[in-house]
Amino acid sequence: MEVPPSLIRPLLDAAPAERRAEIEAVPDLGRRLWALVAEGRAAWPALQVEPSLLVAFIGRQLGGEQDPTELLDGLRAGDLYLAAACAQGDVAAIEAFDRHFMREVDIALARMRIGPPRLSDVKQLVRQRLFVGPDGGTGKIVEYAGRGDLRRWVRAVAVRTCLNDLRKGRQEVLTDDD
Repeated sequence: MEVPPSLIRPLLDAAPAERRAEIEAVPDLGRRLWALVAEGRAAWPALQVEPSLLVAFIGRQLGGEQDPTELLDGLRAGDLYLAAACAQGDVAAIEAFDRHFMREVDIALARMRIGPPRLSDVKQLVRQRLFVGPDGGTGKIVEYAGRGDLRRWVRAVAVRTCLNDLRKGRQEVLTDDD
């Protein structure tokens, strides 16, 4: 199947410059990209992600030493589709993320024995870290590379966020108004 360059070009433009020739040489690159788009749409049919935006999101994740053919074949398209939609600020995608993945924060923090009052605060920090970056930019969700399970990635973000919050809390010294 011949794929229009309009789908391949965003992938190459977003990929690290030093990897572009190697990525462009992937056999059936267009077919592989369309398969990722189709798999993502099948996983999240209620969400609409423009294919060029999805492949650009994927392109930004193609750094490193791994063979690009193996890398593309091993991507978790459904998770990437949701992450790309969230990165675009799609409200429905963020709500779907909350329904399907914020439970992972509960699981991670329960293992750390974080109680309900702090749990709520940390969950809010995780949401903020994932979806709102410094200065109101894009959050950490743009760093999800699709190589591993999104659920585990969210747990890792939750644990790091909680540990950072706990460290920050230790540095704060409460004093009287005097």
